[in-house]
Amino acid sequence: MKKLILSVAVASAMFSQGAFAEDASIADSWKMPSAIAYPGYAWGNIQYPNSIIKDTADYQNMVYQGKVEQGAVWFNFGDTKQFRLNTFVDLNYTVDTRGLVYNNKVLPGIGVKIQQQWAEKVVSEYGVKLVYEDQWKQGGGTGWGAQAFVNYWGGWDLKGN
Repeated sequence: MKKLILSVAVASAMFSQGAFAEDASIADSWKMPSAIAYPGYAWGNIQYPNSIIKDTADYQNMVYQGKVEQGAVWFNFGDTKQFRLNTFVDLNYTVDTRGLVYNNKVLPGIGVKIQQQWAEKVVSEYGVKLVYEDQWKQGGGTGWGAQAFVNYWGGWDLKGN
C-alpha cells in the first residue's frame, strides 16, 4: 500500500508545473508544459437496499460508492476543436454494510483519455488507465492491471432554458 501511495503522489507531482526543484535552473529543466485546463470531479452514491431480490447477498445491504478524478487537458484538436487530450489520476471506492468482498474495495488509477464534445451537454470519453485494486475484506485480493473504457454523459432541459 505504501508503494501505491508513493506512485499516486509521484503521478500527481507530474501534473504540477516545476514543483520538482527549488533551484530555478533545475526547475526550468523539469518544468512540465502548462495544461490548458485542470478539470476534476467527484461523485458519490448511497443505496439501500443494494438489491431488492430476497435471498441474495445484497438484499438489505447498504452500499456506499464513489469516485474522485483530477485531470490535466493538454490540447484540443479536430476540425472544430471538439476533441481534447486529458491525463488524469482517479480514485474509485465501494464499501458496504455486509462486508462482501466485491463491495469493499479501493481502486486508484492513472490514465489518459480523449474527450469528445458532441453537443453543449453531451460528451464521450475513450481511454486507458493503469489501476491497482485492493479488496481489503477477508478472501479479497489485490492486483495491478490495465483497463480500457468508454464513458459518456449527457444532460438536457425539457423546458429548453
